[in-house]
Amino acid sequence: MTWPKRRRLGLQEWGFPTAIIAAFALKGMHMMYPWQSAALEEGWHGDNLVYSAPTSGGKSLVADLLLIKALGQLRLNGMPARGLVILPYLSIVQEKADHLSFILGALGCSVKGYTGGLDEHTPLGVGGERVAICSMEKAHVVLDRLTLECRLGEVGCIVVDEAHMVADPNRGPGLEAALSKVLASRHRPQIIAMSATMGGLQTLSEWLQARMFLTNFRPVPLTEHVVFQGTVYMKVHGNVDVDSPLVRLRTLDRCFDRRSDPDGIAALVAEAEGQSVLVFCVSRRACEACAALLTDRLGSRRPEDLRLTLARQELLADMRGELGGEPTPGLSDCILHGVAFHHAGLTVEERTGVEQGFRAGIISVLTATSTLAAGINLPAQRVILRSFHQGPGPVRRAQYLQMVGRAGRAGLAQTGESFLMGRGAPGGQEWEAVSRLLVEPVPPLTSQLLPALPGPGAGSYMELLLLEGCATGLARDEPGVMKLLSSTLASRQRPWSQLVHAARAALHSLCKEKGLLESRAPGDGSAGVELCTTHKGRAVFDSGLPLDMGMALYGMLKGADAGVALDCPAQIIFYCLLDHPFVITSWQAWAARLRSLPSRARHAGALVGVDLQCCEAACAGHPPGAAPSARHARWAASLALAGMVEGAAGLGETVLAWGGERCFSPAGLSAGQLQRLLADCGRWLGMAALVCESAGWWLLGTLCAELAGRATAGVPADLVQLMGVRGMTPARARALHEAGVCDPAALASRSIQQVARVLARALERQFRARRPAGG
Repeated sequence: MTWPKRRRLGLQEWGFPTAIIAAFALKGMHMMYPWQSAALEEGWHGDNLVYSAPTSGGKSLVADLLLIKALGQLRLNGMPARGLVILPYLSIVQEKADHLSFILGALGCSVKGYTGGLDEHTPLGVGGERVAICSMEKAHVVLDRLTLECRLGEVGCIVVDEAHMVADPNRGPGLEAALSKVLASRHRPQIIAMSATMGGLQTLSEWLQARMFLTNFRPVPLTEHVVFQGTVYMKVHGNVDVDSPLVRLRTLDRCFDRRSDPDGIAALVAEAEGQSVLVFCVSRRACEACAALLTDRLGSRRPEDLRLTLARQELLADMRGELGGEPTPGLSDCILHGVAFHHAGLTVEERTGVEQGFRAGIISVLTATSTLAAGINLPAQRVILRSFHQGPGPVRRAQYLQMVGRAGRAGLAQTGESFLMGRGAPGGQEWEAVSRLLVEPVPPLTSQLLPALPGPGAGSYMELLLLEGCATGLARDEPGVMKLLSSTLASRQRPWSQLVHAARAALHSLCKEKGLLESRAPGDGSAGVELCTTHKGRAVFDSGLPLDMGMALYGMLKGADAGVALDCPAQIIFYCLLDHPFVITSWQAWAARLRSLPSRARHAGALVGVDLQCCEAACAGHPPGAAPSARHARWAASLALAGMVEGAAGLGETVLAWGGERCFSPAGLSAGQLQRLLADCGRWLGMAALVCESAGWWLLGTLCAELAGRATAGVPADLVQLMGVRGMTPARARALHEAGVCDPAALASRSIQQVARVLARALERQFRARRPAGG
C-alpha cells in the first residue's frame, strides 16, 4: 500500500460541504491523520473497502466520510441514496445515531438509531430516515425486506463496524448471510467494513470484492505492562528476549498490606491518582467485590473535593429518579467515593448513569466485565486486566486488544497504559501464556456458515441462508442457489464440493423434513424446478429469528392457537418465551407460589402442563424429569413477566418477589437480568405477532402485538402512551399517571414547573416506599 505523495488532510480539500466541515469542527475534528486520508482515497470512487486500524486510531471517521459522500448520490428511481450502519451491540447504537444526527443534520439528512424502543417503525421504510443504525440482527432483517421489496437499490452505502464478528460462532453466520445476499443481488451498495482486530484481511477483501487498507497507527502511544507477584514488567518491541517480550521495570509500591490487597490491585489504582482507570474483572461478582475493595482502601486516602462530592450526589439523585428507588446495593457508596461497577446485572438506568459519570470524570475508577470493551465507548488513561482469565477462559488476542485499546484516547490523554495481572511466578505456566498473548497475531477470520464439527443443528445456518434466499427471490432455482453460495465467505475458505454437498443436504432438510420449502414447475413453463416457501416456511422467515428458534416459536404458537386463556397474559408469554434464566431451585417455594395464584392463572398453568401435584411430589423427594422441570421454570418466568406487563408489580417489586437466592435461580435474579428479560420478551412477542400474521392466526397475533408494546415499554397498558415520549422512563410514567397526566397531550398541556413538581413529589414517595428498611 503506497500513500499519495500529497495527502489531503483537510475536509475542504475533498470537496465536502461547508456545513459538514463546520459540524466536524464543532466535534473537534479539523484535520485528518495521514492514514485516514489514504484510506479515504481507497474508497472514494465507490469501491468496497475493508480496513483495519487499532482501537483509538480514528477508524470511524473514514466510514463517516464515505457514508456522507455516498448519500450525495442518486440511486433507484433517481432518489437520494440512503445508508445503513451496522453495529455489533445495541448499547452503542444511540451514541452513533446522536453523532451522525449532529453531523448530517447540517445537510437535512434524517438519522435514526434502532434500539428496540416502543416508538420504532420499520428501518429504511418508504419515506423514512435517510440513515438507519442498528444491530447486526436487525440489519439482517432490514436487508431481507429491502431485497424482497426490490428496494435494495435505494441503499448507497452499508457500513459494518467490528467486521471481525463474521467469525463469531454464534452471530457470525447471520452477518455473513446478510452480506452474501447483498453480494448476490443485482443492486450493489458500497460496503465499508472495519475493525481493530481483524486477521486475514486479504480473504475478507476478496470475499467482499473490496480494496484493502491496514495501518498500525495510534495517535496516543500505548505502553503494555504485566504484573506478577508485585513486580511490574513492560512489553518491549523487538527481539529483546527469545522467550519473553517482557523486561523488569519496577516493584509495585505496596501502600496496603498484603492481607487487605493481596494481588496489589489497590496499589496499582492508587498510583494513577487523578487519572481515569478501567479495571476488567472475570465476573459480575468479581466486579462488585473489586469496586468495594477499592472504595474501602482508596476512599479515605483521597482529599475531599467539594465539587466532585456534589457532582456525585447529583449523579446518584438522577439515578434514583430514573429508577424510582435505590440503585443496586453497594453502588451508591462506591459512587460517592468516585468508584463504580458496570455489568449486565445492572439496569439500563444504572449502566447509563455510571457511563455518564465516568465520561464526565465524576467517577474515576470503573470495574467492569470484558463485554464492556467491545460494547461501549468508554476510554480511560489506565486499563487493568485483573486476571488472565476473562469470562469462560483465558483472554484471547482479539479480546485483549479490545480491552487494552481503551487506554488513552486522542484529546483525552497523551499516553495510555495497560496492566495485565498474572498469577504464579515469573517463568511459570501463566507467565509463558501471557508472553505468547502479547506477541501472537490475531487469528485469521474463519467462516462459521459450515461448522467444523458435524452434529445436531450443524446445517441450520446453511438451511436458513437458503430459506432466506428463496423467500427474497435470490435463490429459487439452481443457478440462483449456486450464485448465492459463491457469494459467501465460506466459498473462499472451504472446498466448493463441500459447500454444494451441504447446500443439497440443507435443501433436502428444508423440503422433506422441515416442510419449509417446496419445489414446483416454473411458472414460465421452462424446464427444471422452482423453489418456493410453504406457509410454514414464510412464517418462520417472517419471524426474523435463527432457524431453530423460528421453528420452535412457530410450533408453540400453533399449539397456542388451538386454545389460550384470553384473560391470562402469562400463557401467551409462555408460548413466546424463547429463553430465560429461571430455574426451580426450591420446590417448596414454588409450590407455595402456585397455591397462592388466582384461579385464572392456575387454569392457564394447567393448559401449559404445570400442576401442583408435580410440585408436591418434588417436595416429597421425587423431583420431576428435565422436561417437566423446564416447563415449570418457564411458567415461573412467564408469571414474573406478566406481573410487570399487567402492572401488578414494577421492576423493584418483581426483584423482591422472584429474585431471591435459592428460589428461582441458584445465585438469585438481579434487576438488570429481569429488565433485560422483559425487553427480550417484548421482542419475541413482536416476532410472534409477525409469525401469527403470516400463518393466519389473527386473534393470537393481535394479543401478541398488544403485549409486545407493553413489554417493550416495560409498563402496563395504561402507561404505554406516556412511554412513547422521548426520555420517558417507567418511574416517571407511573408518577405522572398517578397525578392525572395520562397521555402525551395531557403532558404537553402542563408547564415545565408543574411537571417538575409532580415528578419530585411522586418520585420521593416511590423512593421512600422502596428504600430498604433502616436505609
